[in-house]
Amino acid sequence: MPRYDYLCKCGHKWDVIEPHDATRVRKCVECGGRAIRLFPCPNIITDATFMKGRKMLGDQLQAKDLKYRLAQARRAGYRPSPNDVYMPTIAEYAGDPKAFVPAGNARSHIKKVCENMGASCEEMGVKLGQSRETEAPKLAPKLIRQKAQEMIQKDPSLAKRSSGEIAELVVSKYGRK
Repeated sequence: MPRYDYLCKCGHKWDVIEPHDATRVRKCVECGGRAIRLFPCPNIITDATFMKGRKMLGDQLQAKDLKYRLAQARRAGYRPSPNDVYMPTIAEYAGDPKAFVPAGNARSHIKKVCENMGASCEEMGVKLGQSRETEAPKLAPKLIRQKAQEMIQKDPSLAKRSSGEIAELVVSKYGRK
C-alpha cells in the first residue's frame, strides 16, 4: 500500500500507509481540525507534455466507473469534457470536479488545485502549505465559549486569565471572530 502525507491548517504534517481509495480528508491528530491528503505534483512543463501519452476521459476508466464519476461531477455542477484527463490523486471523492484536468489548461488547473489544497508543487511555484484559502473560518460566540471551557478543563491554570484572553486563545487556535 502507498504512503500518503497529510497536512492540517495548523501546520501539522504526518504520513499514513493506506489504500489509494481511502478518504482524502482526515482529522488532524494534533488539533482535530480538517487535514487533507497531499499528492505529488506531476511534472508539467507545458500542457502538451502533460497530455503526452495520457488517455482521454473515455479511455481512462471502465464504463461503470466513468458513468459514476461523471454523475458525481455533474451533481457538483461540473460538466466534464471528453478531452479531460481524470486524476484521482487530486480528488477528495470519486467524481470530484477538480480531478478533471482540461486538456488545454492542464498546467494552470493543477497549479490552482495545488494552491487551494495547500499542496507542494514547486515546479509551478507553489510551496507546501501555500494556499489561497488564507482566512480562517469565523467562529460563533457560542463555539468560542465552548472551546474556552474545553481549554480550561484541559489546563485549569487558564481559569486565572480574563475571558477576553481565553477567547483570543480560542480564536488563534480555531479561527476568527
